[in-house]
Amino acid sequence: YQRRVHGGDQLGVVSYDDYVKEELPLIFMSPEGRKKALEAVEAIRTGGCTNLSGGLFAGIGQLCGQPIQQIPQRRRSIRRHRQPHAFQIVIGNRHEEVAEESAKNSKSKKSEKNRHRWTMFVRLAEGITGRVEDYVECVTYGLHPTFKPSSIICQAPRVGDPERPTAPFELSRHGWGTFDVTVEVRLTARYGGSTHNYTHELSFDQPMSYRTHDVQGSVSQVVQEVQEATGADLTDLAKAQTDVASVWLFTDGLANAGIQSTNELKAEMERRLVHVPCACSVFSFGFGTDHNADMLRGISETGNGIYYFIETEDKIPDAFTDCLGGLLSVVAQSLQMVVTPAAGHRITQVHTKYPYETGPDQTVIRMQDLYSEEERDIIVEVELPAVDPHDDPQSVLSWNLSYINTLNARPASVDSQTLVSRPSEARPSAVPQALDRQRNRVLCTVALQQARAMAESDRLEEARSHLDQAMAQMQISVSGSDEFCRGLMEDLQDCKGQLVSASMYRSRGSKMMMNCEEAHGKQRSSGFKGK
Repeated sequence: YQRRVHGGDQLGVVSYDDYVKEELPLIFMSPEGRKKALEAVEAIRTGGCTNLSGGLFAGIGQLCGQPIQQIPQRRRSIRRHRQPHAFQIVIGNRHEEVAEESAKNSKSKKSEKNRHRWTMFVRLAEGITGRVEDYVECVTYGLHPTFKPSSIICQAPRVGDPERPTAPFELSRHGWGTFDVTVEVRLTARYGGSTHNYTHELSFDQPMSYRTHDVQGSVSQVVQEVQEATGADLTDLAKAQTDVASVWLFTDGLANAGIQSTNELKAEMERRLVHVPCACSVFSFGFGTDHNADMLRGISETGNGIYYFIETEDKIPDAFTDCLGGLLSVVAQSLQMVVTPAAGHRITQVHTKYPYETGPDQTVIRMQDLYSEEERDIIVEVELPAVDPHDDPQSVLSWNLSYINTLNARPASVDSQTLVSRPSEARPSAVPQALDRQRNRVLCTVALQQARAMAESDRLEEARSHLDQAMAQMQISVSGSDEFCRGLMEDLQDCKGQLVSASMYRSRGSKMMMNCEEAHGKQRSSGFKGK
């Protein structure tokens, strides 16, 4: 994998046992840098305890530009202190009256016309340095229920966009009356990532109505020290959004020093990751059978990465090459899918391993990044209302995918519709092969998750039977003979073979099943059987 690293890439190395030690600071991978990296890796020797949390936090600290010292096992490795940072924002609305002949009839109140055009806005108060998007990550407006959708998310434009708007958090609508608008403001990671809630009463009495609000954010002590030392503007200290950063955590043992609770480790990790100045993912590599796969998977999920199970030494280069190849082929970042059901329709279930938020008006699914030639398939279940028959296809769902194109560092978006016809007499139609394949993929991941839970309770026979049922269900499906689905069934069969005895399951099967579940659940290679 050395051949894939270029001179503009940077690499740092941290080792951990009883102590955490920076073997190599972040340096560019010039010929001289590669030589130093190889020497640093070859100099690492086995030690005593496994201070896994200390090593992980030190790796994250490197990306934050934080100096790393040798740290004993009984101390927390790195703690990023944050200092309060207050600033002011203005929340309000502009208003203009629409001419009688141009105003359209209101859909919510037939006797009224939408005579008013109003625009909500969030901006920095006068005298605050920088742009509002330097401080604010996104604004969510909550409108009157008669507006569809009534919850609107306005995202900050991305660094590098030559057409970035001067007022990014504005929302315009037409209406006939006033109401209270809820305004949820989420700060950028640089200012603590906290959420602040406000309410603004629409006003049509004057061209503009607004109030100034104090906001209590925070900045890292490191950034503050840099600002004081150099006089640089805080807004100039962030890296471009399209930088790709990653922490790789490699272990062959159990965490027996530092933080040893998975939940505590994930919580502390989340607090530290928000301070990394660019998109960052964390990948975990468990070598052999003597490691906590649940902890490593929890770490990788928290860091939007993947857990790799490396059974034997000869598989290490394959896993590293697979992971590095993906990072070097990122084509899109900060993917967000917004799914909006049509009026009267309701999304009842979302089948995805990626984090999502579901509300009455829309579902938002967030995916970290996309590698070249990767695909993401999101399945949703929708409840349709009773309607009069119609042969013409009508919209059931609206889809909007927004992302950052890393090739030109510009934001992009794609829109699509799901159309369904509701004829008076249902006609037989074939099940779409592509949809059926993805239903089988979801079936596979759910079956693995449930079978693992059974095996953890020593119900091995029940777990084997559960996987058999999933395979039988796939086999009789429309896409059962498809090459992709045959591969799913082969994977389930291989995992079933690890459920022969409790010792086999705990030493190898649990890790293999978790690895397979993650690969299919996130549609990303995790080194499982070369997939």
